[in-house]
Amino acid sequence: IGAVYFTFVAVTNIVNFIVSVGGYHWAFLNSGNVSYIGSVTKIYAWPAWFDKAAVLAAALAETAGAFLFWNALRKSGSHGTGTREAWIALGWNIMVWLGFTAGTEFFVAYQAEGPFRELLAISLLMAVVVAVVPDDPGLQTHPPRAEDNR
Repeated sequence: IGAVYFTFVAVTNIVNFIVSVGGYHWAFLNSGNVSYIGSVTKIYAWPAWFDKAAVLAAALAETAGAFLFWNALRKSGSHGTGTREAWIALGWNIMVWLGFTAGTEFFVAYQAEGPFRELLAISLLMAVVVAVVPDDPGLQTHPPRAEDNR
């Protein structure tokens, strides 16, 4: 889920960045985030490039997240393989949503950070699932007893 989601949001932000920099008028897969960020930050009178740079930074963070999740999925398997990669991807996921929540709180207090809090909660829930669900439910999960070694 994390791999697909991060891939999708990265693509839509990359398209939005290309559209905003190149002056294109694409609507398909265009997040529209450059305009949104511009509408939020206009009160600060920052340079016009800031909005595009913010979307590019978000797209790079999301692309890294997508890569980490796809890598964890590729390496996943029984006997705990891929667990380290899954934790790295989940850690990145949590940091991205914490960063978006903090950034939104800084720019738009109490209006738009709600979805990022929900995504952060989902990220934390995914971490709980990885920690609790056994990698291979068919394997013995308790330590071996003395009589098992005979």
